[in-house]
Amino acid sequence: MGWNSLYYRGNLAYRNKTICLGTSSFCLVRRSLFILQSCSSFGNGIICFCICLVSRVKLQGLMDVRTQIAALGDGKKEEKAKLERSLLLAEIDLQIPKAEDAKKRAEALGLGKDDMAIVDRYAFGAELRALRGKTRELGADAVAAQVAEMAKAGKLPTKDTEAWFWQMSLTYAAKNADGELGQKAFDALSKLSIPEPMKKRLEAMLDQSKGK
Repeated sequence: MGWNSLYYRGNLAYRNKTICLGTSSFCLVRRSLFILQSCSSFGNGIICFCICLVSRVKLQGLMDVRTQIAALGDGKKEEKAKLERSLLLAEIDLQIPKAEDAKKRAEALGLGKDDMAIVDRYAFGAELRALRGKTRELGADAVAAQVAEMAKAGKLPTKDTEAWFWQMSLTYAAKNADGELGQKAFDALSKLSIPEPMKKRLEAMLDQSKGK
């Protein structure tokens, strides 16, 4: 079966709800199929297959935890709470729950400091994605200014937003001669996989932030 056919059937099954994985879980599978379809067209099918396989394994683990929680019923509250914690963190790893729902569940479970830091960062990632979606409405400069304030406050982006977050911070720093922020953003971007032409552009922006 070709990827186009597989993706089409996945969408059809999703619309008809013929696959009983739950809406949010099947969205993940559908998204994985889309990634695989897109990347394979660029000759990166093996890499994307691995990505989808990892997602599938994680999803299966998540479903197993749900089954264990259901089997416990109302008994063994301590064991159930541990499983609920594992479930929430697994769902966050797969970006399934809404940020506000994740925070409510985390507070109800009374998660520890380290776990709450994961939840807070997840919520911050959702905030960044929402802000990125308003770039046309607010203007790139206004969005960059907001991102810069977050960066200065010590906020850390999620994996899926870090490149955009630090690029916007560096853009702001270059336009406003903020050498400290420029260096911070440049150092963060240097740890990412960036094409060589882009690195030269970032270096030029760093110099601009320092008034060179």
